[in-house]
Amino acid sequence: MYFKKYGSIGQPIVILHGLLGMGDNWHTVAQYLAPTHTIYLVDQRNHGKSFHSDEMNYHLMAQDVLDLMADQCLENVILIGHSMGGKTAMMCANLMPHKISKLIVVDIAPKQYKPSHQHYFDVLNALNLKTPSRKDIETELALSIENKGEILFLMKNIYRTEGDDFGFKFNLQAIERSYSEILSEIKFDGALAIQTLFIKGENSSYITTQDQEEIKQHFDHVKIDEVDKSGHWVHADNPTGFLTVLLSFLNS
Repeated sequence: MYFKKYGSIGQPIVILHGLLGMGDNWHTVAQYLAPTHTIYLVDQRNHGKSFHSDEMNYHLMAQDVLDLMADQCLENVILIGHSMGGKTAMMCANLMPHKISKLIVVDIAPKQYKPSHQHYFDVLNALNLKTPSRKDIETELALSIENKGEILFLMKNIYRTEGDDFGFKFNLQAIERSYSEILSEIKFDGALAIQTLFIKGENSSYITTQDQEEIKQHFDHVKIDEVDKSGHWVHADNPTGFLTVLLSFLNS
């Protein structure tokens, strides 16, 4: 597991990114928290600089994180996860609740979701990666994806290979094959007593009113906050609002 460490004092915070992302997506948040905490930005399997594997499910992904925590001798961890990373974080808390002091889940519920990424898979599979220029790839993406932020998000995963072509940092084939697992429900062994915060984007539909009621059944000490002027990428859409909610919970 590849990770980047920020700071060296204070309680450890492990941050897990979402689908097709990487730890570096949380660089700004890590920099902000580093003066008072030790931050670990983790690339989950088949993402970023971490290992590729044909196997991908939340039990395995959670075990990856727990193994990293053991290797780094981390105790009393604050665990933050966004989207897919939020589900991984919930599974970590289910498997080893005594290792987690606080859990922050960003814009995802434990439920099973309907497929919504096939368009991105199709676009990425069709990309011409033999072009001499990154700009050509960005232009090609813009033909199928309107949102500039989504294009830049995907471009962070493009790198130049030793053969001078371009490639993906993520393992697209394994992720696409495992997509049903990524959408799957997190099943708990019982209600968790960990202090937990769910952060919802105001303009996101990932956590509904019904989801909030179901979340309360799985967590004994849970708070659900909403960040205004934000969608699914809450921390990127409204960094100030996100950090305000996060710091209030961390300091409580």
